[in-house]
Amino acid sequence: AYRSTRWWFDKVMFRIAISGFYPVRFKDFFVADQLMSLGFTFEALGWLIDSTINPPLVSAMSPLTVRMRPRWFIMLLALLPGIWRSLQCLRRYRDTGMWFPHLDNLAKYFCGLLV
Repeated sequence: AYRSTRWWFDKVMFRIAISGFYPVRFKDFFVADQLMSLGFTFEALGWLIDSTINPPLVSAMSPLTVRMRPRWFIMLLALLPGIWRSLQCLRRYRDTGMWFPHLDNLAKYFCGLLV
């Protein structure tokens, strides 16, 4: 059921994943903007996966102390939407040559990556 919708979504997600290699269409940056709103959700998903696979370590000295191991993939999941939007801004600047608004948006998303 809904095969055409799933196919459309898969194509758009593939184009977002390889941002920067193809011209950006409206549907690409619209869906990528929606993913930007889900950045915290991606981070929470990473923590959920990590705590399911590897339960937190409980210290022998104090059973109330829990140490979480740092995980690189959690940070990567949280940064992916910002990286994709940054690459889309670079591609749109390359295609149009207009520094405004594309480089301004690039600066906005790059600052979001730093945070």
